[in-house]
Amino acid sequence: MRDHIGALIESAPTDATNQQSISFADFMRAALYAPGLGYYTAGATKLGHGGDFVTAPELSSFFGAALADAFRPMAPRQVLELGAGTGKLAEDFLAAFSERDSVPRYEILEVSADLRQRQEERMRKRNVAWHEAVPERIDGLVLANEVLDAVPCEIVRYAAGRYEQGRVARAAAGDNGFAWHWHPLSDGPLFDAARARIPPMEGYTTEVNLEAEALVATLAERLSDDGAICFIDYGF
Repeated sequence: MRDHIGALIESAPTDATNQQSISFADFMRAALYAPGLGYYTAGATKLGHGGDFVTAPELSSFFGAALADAFRPMAPRQVLELGAGTGKLAEDFLAAFSERDSVPRYEILEVSADLRQRQEERMRKRNVAWHEAVPERIDGLVLANEVLDAVPCEIVRYAAGRYEQGRVARAAAGDNGFAWHWHPLSDGPLFDAARARIPPMEGYTTEVNLEAEALVATLAERLSDDGAICFIDYGF
């Protein structure tokens, strides 16, 4: 992965200081999703008790059942889950519907081929469809558990009287790692967002995730009038 990201940096154009760098969003996208190399695409177990972390659906089937119970009154024709992980939430959500219920059509948007394979193995007895992009129309419910924080973001700070974007560059000679390279922001959507959200306090540094905001906007535009979107996430 280090070599892959290094190659991305080396292919980037140089800036006014003769430095090559990539945005933090591009760095994060490669680290998480580069085919065969990224954290979510490299094949090793990530979720659950045998992985690196445990999410709410992995702890108990009550999580998926509670969501099914909450949204059963709206009788969704379709459920679209974004980034379904191991498929545990989908399995528990569908299992909560009895034969008397109108079971919704369950669909999953999954960008990781490895995770999709795991989901297909888990859900092989269920009528589930997979997508590689957001459908043009969504008739019902969108579910997303711990998805927004996995969307590549940018890092921005206020320093020396200006807003700056944190970019990733090669570290000093002899070091195989990476280093921050700060670029001044003066125009564009990222600058507008930084100026609107970040107080002019020296050293104030935070993330700005325009990609996540665009995803939510797209979902809202394509959702039917009687639909709903449920994001479960943690932190700021």
